[in-house]
Amino acid sequence: DKRKLDMPNISGQLRETKLDPCIAQFISLICDISMMKQQMLEI
Repeated sequence: DKRKLDMPNISGQLRETKLDPCIAQFISLICDISMMKQQMLEI
């Protein structure tokens, strides 16, 4: 599953930022939702 391989990469990028952990988690949630929408479009 390609999506599972991409997830650690996103969390790694968020860890490198100086953002507040809550903001970083919010951004990762938005990314996850957009990825889910993309998956639904492909089906």
